[in-house]
Amino acid sequence: MRECGECIVCCVYPRINDPELTKRGMQHCPNLTLPGEEVENSVFYTGATNHNCKIHSTRPKMCRDYRCVWLLGHGHKNDRPDKSLMLFDNSSGIENTIQAKPLKDNQENSKEGMRAVENMSKSLNLPVIVVNFYERKIQRIVGRGL
Repeated sequence: MRECGECIVCCVYPRINDPELTKRGMQHCPNLTLPGEEVENSVFYTGATNHNCKIHSTRPKMCRDYRCVWLLGHGHKNDRPDKSLMLFDNSSGIENTIQAKPLKDNQENSKEGMRAVENMSKSLNLPVIVVNFYERKIQRIVGRGL
């Protein structure tokens, strides 16, 4: 198991509609505390720690349970979401696949983004469904999987 380190992508990227916590996608969690101007671009903020979450010790179950694929030990060191600007998880609802979610426009087509997708597909031996940033439409599927 890896540790999040300075990455706070999962506190910003997902849309959450849960009785314990509700927020729109690509907006920082209301429990996330960052220096003033950093809140606007919080997905790219470096220097965060668990101490940036006002409720870290009592955070909702969904936050305690969430693990991105990188955190589970897959991909390379530089594939961490805040470094590769790609979030990998299994939220697609399609069994035996991983979803790659770019954190900025066209990141899925950048050299770093494509490298991270390839690394994840090889590391997991699973197909990676690559979506685009704005419309969340499937861009491509990488890898053949099992």
